[in-house]
Amino acid sequence: MSYSFESNGGVVVATGSVVIYLLKTLLKSVGWTVPSSSDGLTYNSSGDQITGSGTGAGGMANNSAWFRIKEPGANGREYLFQRGTTNLTWRILYSGPGTGNGFTGGSPSATQTPSAVDEQGIAGGGTHASPTFTSWFGADGTYKVRMAAGGATELYTWYMWTHNNASFVPISSLAMEKFVAGTYNADDEDPSATLFEITGAFGSTLRLGGSATSGSAGFKSWFKKALVGAAYTVYGWCSYTFGGTSFGPGGTSGSGGINPYTGKDEVMPLFYARVASGNLGRKGIGYMFKASAFFRAQGDVYTVVTTKDYLSVSASSSDCILVPWDGTDFAP
Repeated sequence: MSYSFESNGGVVVATGSVVIYLLKTLLKSVGWTVPSSSDGLTYNSSGDQITGSGTGAGGMANNSAWFRIKEPGANGREYLFQRGTTNLTWRILYSGPGTGNGFTGGSPSATQTPSAVDEQGIAGGGTHASPTFTSWFGADGTYKVRMAAGGATELYTWYMWTHNNASFVPISSLAMEKFVAGTYNADDEDPSATLFEITGAFGSTLRLGGSATSGSAGFKSWFKKALVGAAYTVYGWCSYTFGGTSFGPGGTSGSGGINPYTGKDEVMPLFYARVASGNLGRKGIGYMFKASAFFRAQGDVYTVVTTKDYLSVSASSSDCILVPWDGTDFAP
């Protein structure tokens, strides 16, 4: 496992525009590209017009500034980010691989975003000509940000979350998870899911049946893309139960131990599923997020393969969720 990390030096983030600019920079460093963009002043139809996080020419912090960012590969996934009229408000769209891929349609301009046949809203709404935005970040200068992005070996998965200045308490999160080959249906055009949360992050609301699995937040993914009955819908994490004791999302506590052969911490993969008409529908096993066999406090580290390579992002012992980490102790 080899992720690239960005923590802005562990200092307070000035604005939400800084966060999105850092995310764009990190994704580009592992191979993502920006096919078109605008700084809210000038439309660039063939590249990245945004060269900084502030205002003015090349600025991410200009009203209506936007960019589309594309995963490596001829048919890679795309995300489209657009700033509203403040650093707190954003619009995010998604276009998956396969049928309808890519934000190549519409009438893009300095202030209007392009369209994709299969586009789905992650945050905000409205139309490309008249968009609406979601208030996503905390007040400027009140939080820090943590990010990680993987290359081809890590299936180009990535995460980002913000947290309070002096504690781990999450404010917002965004991530792209991929499903491990062989765990999803061979006819699935898009074996991935996008996590979006406005308040908090990585908690029990994301488990199957939790509050985030029935609303606008949580993990969203395609169900039967390009087939009859297709829907872009919400999926949740499944818990583990052994001998009547649960752990992972929604479990009572982490009740496992360390690996008896390596002496290192034990983790388990996370299963993603949806419930419809009382039936459980499997999506697949995720690559990036893990469930711990035992709980450690939010911000504590785990050693799974290399020293301190996972971080606990769980607020309670009923979650036990881990993300890849950079080998250091977490310091708010």
